[in-house]
Amino acid sequence: MGVFKLLLPLFGIVFAAGAGILGYDLFTLGRRKRLLTTGDAGRYPHETPYRQRAATGWGRPLTGFEAGIWLMSMWIFGAVITLDLLSFNLARVRVLGDPTLPYLLTGVGYPGLFLTTLAFAWRFLVSLEARAKATDEARPELSKAVA
Repeated sequence: MGVFKLLLPLFGIVFAAGAGILGYDLFTLGRRKRLLTTGDAGRYPHETPYRQRAATGWGRPLTGFEAGIWLMSMWIFGAVITLDLLSFNLARVRVLGDPTLPYLLTGVGYPGLFLTTLAFAWRFLVSLEARAKATDEARPELSKAVA
Protein backbone atom coordinates (compact mmCIF):
# COMPACT_ATOMS: atom_id res chain seq x y z
CA MET A 1 0.00 0.00 0.00
CA GLY A 2 3.00 2.27 0.52
CA VAL A 3 3.63 2.24 -3.24
CA PHE A 4 0.14 3.60 -3.89
CA LYS A 5 0.61 6.36 -1.35
CA LEU A 6 3.65 7.39 -3.38
CA LEU A 7 1.91 7.08 -6.77
CA LEU A 8 -0.91 9.49 -5.94
CA PRO A 9 1.30 12.56 -5.28
CA LEU A 10 3.61 11.53 -8.11
CA PHE A 11 0.79 11.52 -10.65
CA GLY A 12 -0.57 14.72 -9.10
CA ILE A 13 2.79 16.40 -9.72
CA VAL A 14 2.94 15.02 -13.27
CA PHE A 15 -0.59 16.31 -13.94
CA ALA A 16 0.21 19.75 -12.49
CA ALA A 17 3.42 19.98 -14.51
CA GLY A 18 1.56 18.99 -17.68
CA ALA A 19 -1.15 21.57 -17.02
CA GLY A 20 1.52 24.22 -16.46
CA ILE A 21 3.36 23.32 -19.65
CA LEU A 22 0.11 23.32 -21.63
CA GLY A 23 -0.83 26.73 -20.19
CA TYR A 24 2.61 28.15 -21.00
CA ASP A 25 2.38 26.78 -24.53
CA LEU A 26 -1.05 28.32 -25.07
CA PHE A 27 0.02 31.71 -23.69
CA THR A 28 3.14 31.87 -25.85
CA LEU A 29 1.46 30.66 -29.04
CA GLY A 30 0.75 34.20 -30.27
CA ARG A 31 4.31 35.33 -29.53
CA ARG A 32 5.78 32.44 -31.49
CA LYS A 33 3.43 33.15 -34.36
CA ARG A 34 4.51 36.81 -34.40
CA LEU A 35 8.18 35.85 -34.39
CA LEU A 36 7.68 33.61 -37.39
CA THR A 37 5.86 36.30 -39.38
CA THR A 38 8.23 39.18 -38.53
CA GLY A 39 11.44 37.37 -39.42
CA ASP A 40 12.95 37.31 -35.91
CA ALA A 41 12.76 33.55 -35.88
CA GLY A 42 16.51 33.22 -36.45
CA ARG A 43 17.17 34.31 -32.87
CA TYR A 44 15.35 31.30 -31.49
CA PRO A 45 16.45 28.04 -33.11
CA HIS A 46 13.47 26.04 -31.83
CA GLU A 47 11.04 28.50 -33.42
CA THR A 48 12.27 28.37 -37.00
CA PRO A 49 9.71 27.78 -39.74
CA TYR A 50 9.28 24.25 -41.00
CA ARG A 51 7.83 22.82 -44.18
CA GLN A 52 4.08 22.58 -44.59
CA ARG A 53 2.50 19.14 -44.37
CA ALA A 54 -0.90 17.96 -45.46
CA ALA A 55 -3.50 17.89 -42.68
CA THR A 56 -3.78 14.13 -42.31
CA GLY A 57 -3.48 11.83 -39.34
CA TRP A 58 -2.74 13.71 -36.14
CA GLY A 59 -2.19 16.96 -38.02
CA ARG A 60 -5.87 17.54 -38.77
CA PRO A 61 -8.04 19.76 -36.54
CA LEU A 62 -9.55 18.08 -33.48
CA THR A 63 -13.31 17.55 -33.72
CA GLY A 64 -15.67 17.59 -30.79
CA PHE A 65 -16.49 13.93 -31.25
CA GLU A 66 -12.83 12.93 -31.18
CA ALA A 67 -12.20 15.05 -28.09
CA GLY A 68 -15.17 13.33 -26.45
CA ILE A 69 -13.68 9.92 -27.25
CA TRP A 70 -10.34 10.94 -25.72
CA LEU A 71 -12.00 12.30 -22.59
CA MET A 72 -14.25 9.23 -22.29
CA SER A 73 -11.20 6.96 -22.42
CA MET A 74 -9.55 9.00 -19.66
CA TRP A 75 -12.77 8.76 -17.66
CA ILE A 76 -12.80 4.97 -18.07
CA PHE A 77 -9.24 4.66 -16.77
CA GLY A 78 -10.20 6.98 -13.88
CA ALA A 79 -13.09 4.66 -13.09
CA VAL A 80 -10.70 1.69 -13.08
CA ILE A 81 -8.49 3.55 -10.58
CA THR A 82 -11.55 4.34 -8.44
CA LEU A 83 -12.56 0.67 -8.47
CA ASP A 84 -8.98 -0.15 -7.49
CA LEU A 85 -9.23 2.07 -4.44
CA LEU A 86 -12.63 0.67 -3.53
CA SER A 87 -11.40 -2.92 -3.88
CA PHE A 88 -9.26 -2.56 -0.76
CA ASN A 89 -12.52 -2.86 1.26
CA LEU A 90 -13.40 -6.27 -0.17
CA ALA A 91 -13.33 -9.15 2.32
CA ARG A 92 -11.03 -11.04 -0.03
CA VAL A 93 -8.44 -8.29 0.33
CA ARG A 94 -9.02 -7.25 3.94
CA VAL A 95 -9.54 -10.62 5.60
CA LEU A 96 -7.76 -13.08 3.33
CA GLY A 97 -4.95 -10.68 2.39
CA ASP A 98 -5.17 -11.39 -1.36
CA PRO A 99 -4.02 -8.21 -3.16
CA THR A 100 -4.41 -9.63 -6.69
CA LEU A 101 -7.42 -7.53 -7.72
CA PRO A 102 -6.08 -4.17 -6.45
CA TYR A 103 -2.69 -4.82 -8.05
CA LEU A 104 -4.31 -5.83 -11.34
CA LEU A 105 -6.55 -2.75 -11.42
CA THR A 106 -3.60 -0.54 -10.50
CA GLY A 107 -1.48 -2.08 -13.24
CA VAL A 108 -4.20 -1.31 -15.78
CA GLY A 109 -5.54 2.01 -14.48
CA TYR A 110 -2.51 4.19 -13.78
CA PRO A 111 -0.44 3.37 -16.90
CA GLY A 112 -3.55 3.53 -19.07
CA LEU A 113 -4.53 6.94 -17.73
CA PHE A 114 -0.97 8.20 -18.04
CA LEU A 115 -0.53 7.05 -21.64
CA THR A 116 -4.00 8.21 -22.70
CA THR A 117 -3.41 11.64 -21.17
CA LEU A 118 -0.03 11.99 -22.89
CA ALA A 119 -1.46 10.91 -26.24
CA PHE A 120 -4.41 13.31 -25.89
CA ALA A 121 -2.11 16.21 -24.99
CA TRP A 122 0.08 15.45 -28.00
CA ARG A 123 -2.96 15.20 -30.29
CA PHE A 124 -4.42 18.43 -28.87
CA LEU A 125 -1.20 20.39 -29.41
CA VAL A 126 -0.78 19.08 -32.95
CA SER A 127 -4.38 20.04 -33.74
CA LEU A 128 -3.77 23.55 -32.37
CA GLU A 129 -0.87 23.98 -34.77
CA ALA A 130 -3.00 22.61 -37.62
CA ARG A 131 -5.79 25.05 -36.77
CA ALA A 132 -3.35 27.99 -36.68
CA LYS A 133 -1.91 26.97 -40.06
CA ALA A 134 -5.39 26.61 -41.56
CA THR A 135 -6.32 30.09 -40.30
CA ASP A 136 -3.15 31.57 -41.76
CA GLU A 137 -3.73 29.93 -45.12
CA ALA A 138 -7.40 30.90 -45.27
CA ARG A 139 -6.98 34.51 -44.12
CA PRO A 140 -3.38 35.75 -44.60
CA GLU A 141 -4.37 39.31 -43.67
CA LEU A 142 -5.00 38.15 -40.08
CA SER A 143 -1.45 36.89 -39.64
CA LYS A 144 -0.09 40.21 -40.92
CA ALA A 145 -2.35 42.13 -38.53
CA VAL A 146 -0.97 40.20 -35.54
CA ALA A 147 2.61 41.21 -36.37
